[in-house]
Amino acid sequence: MTSYDISVAVFSARETPEILHGTVLAAVEASRGFATCCDVIVNGPSVALARGLSERLGQDEALPPGVVLRIFHVPVADKAHAWNAYVHELWPGAALAFFIDGYARVMPDALSSIRRGIGDDAEILGGTGVPTQGRSASRLRAQMLRHGGIHGNLYALRGWVMEHFRATGFRLPFGLYRTDSTVGSAVKFRLDPARHEWNERRLFVDAGATWTVAEAVRSPLHLLRGQFRRRLRQAQGMLENRAVRQHLAVEHRKPEALPKTAHALVLDWVERHGDEARTLFRRHPLAWLAYRRFPLAPAIPNNPHPVMLGRFPSDHGERT
Repeated sequence: MTSYDISVAVFSARETPEILHGTVLAAVEASRGFATCCDVIVNGPSVALARGLSERLGQDEALPPGVVLRIFHVPVADKAHAWNAYVHELWPGAALAFFIDGYARVMPDALSSIRRGIGDDAEILGGTGVPTQGRSASRLRAQMLRHGGIHGNLYALRGWVMEHFRATGFRLPFGLYRTDSTVGSAVKFRLDPARHEWNERRLFVDAGATWTVAEAVRSPLHLLRGQFRRRLRQAQGMLENRAVRQHLAVEHRKPEALPKTAHALVLDWVERHGDEARTLFRRHPLAWLAYRRFPLAPAIPNNPHPVMLGRFPSDHGERT
């Protein structure tokens, strides 16, 4: 397997070409000084964003020494599916694997800061940055620093954790919204709740690693619709968190035994824990609406594979 100091995966679906381009350039700059494979995974039925990014990057100046950049398209609009495709098909092997959202422009020292924080402590399996931008950023940052956590905009996993996911066949359930918290929970149980207790220390929270968020200009109506969809997804995430907690923390089952879909995960939890679910629905009506929408969830596609649309530098051979 190819081996790098670090790998970087940037996941994108709805960003504008300008925003995604800026995110990728920031990730590349933060990789300076490391032997790095930076992969951009664009998911969704349209290939235009991935192709446009590849064309833009072809016009940029040369990458820092030791950095390889690859652009992929996954023709399914689902981040969990894209994450699984990266882990099992694209990850090139690295001592540390970073995950970045397509709108999060990491600071130049963010990756190196997390790498130092994780260090050689065998108890620490990964690390995460903290937000500094947005209305709830200060509250969330303080909460993460006091109680632990993981932030999907920027986190990292040790290479052996990635290898374990591959070897055991761990995959996030298709359609899952809370992808990062599910990964974080598995890591905090050291990947096996039957053998290890929950330990927040297994994910290092780095107060010095952060990012800025680039947002596209939207109309007021578009913003209103987007806010409702976001709140509905968050309500879905509330159900997912309860179901994942039941699976890992209560029943002590392995992460790789999670159901294949978020639909199956949540419906099974509601069916087996009806009283708890009804209490949740009374307190959070949007959670009930999210639950009612689950039967409309699409079926798992027949594993469409990622397609590479660009590689920079184009004449770079595989590392050995």
